[in-house]
Amino acid sequence: MDATRALEAAKKRRREVADAGVEVEEAIARPKSSPDWSAAVAAALAELDDAFRSHCDEVEATDGLFEEIAAEAPRLEHQIAELRRRHAEIVAEIERVRAELPGLDPDEVRTRAESLLVTLSRHRAQESDLVWEAYMVDLGGWS
Repeated sequence: MDATRALEAAKKRRREVADAGVEVEEAIARPKSSPDWSAAVAAALAELDDAFRSHCDEVEATDGLFEEIAAEAPRLEHQIAELRRRHAEIVAEIERVRAELPGLDPDEVRTRAESLLVTLSRHRAQESDLVWEAYMVDLGGWS
């Protein structure tokens, strides 16, 4: 199947989430004694939050990727439902980390942010598997 508008839009949003994840990784890797460490981490997490919410809005829209896949390959509806559920969980986790950031030790912030990045990586892989099954198109690790 040729790439569709929904697929191209999803690829764009995936790139934005990946870029925001790199920003989080870079922010938490900075020296924690740096005076602007917490602010940099907070800003990177805010960017990740925005990017991930935009991704969710895009792929879950009525004309988005999930609806397109469900129409073309109804056998994948269970996987789509699971990914939607995971979207809500990931949004909640990002919110938790952002809300708790001011009161946490920098090492704990790093641990939680790293765990969040691993979760996002696994989620990205699951979405790639879904797209492959529906379209036989490789989204790529960071596309």
